Amino acid sequence: MPAEDQFESTVGKAMNAMFAKIASGGTVSAADVKAAMKDAQDQVAASS
Repeated sequence: MPAEDQFESTVGKAMNAMFAKIASGGTVSAADVKAAMKDAQDQVAASS
């Protein structure tokens, strides 16, 4: 399933970015997580 792979890849990249932000002393809000999930969903929808 290419769409599922793309979703997982997009979410994975977003998670890595959020973990890096936390590791460098930043904070990640629920809104940040929601935005990342929406971006991933939008990319899958656009590619379907």
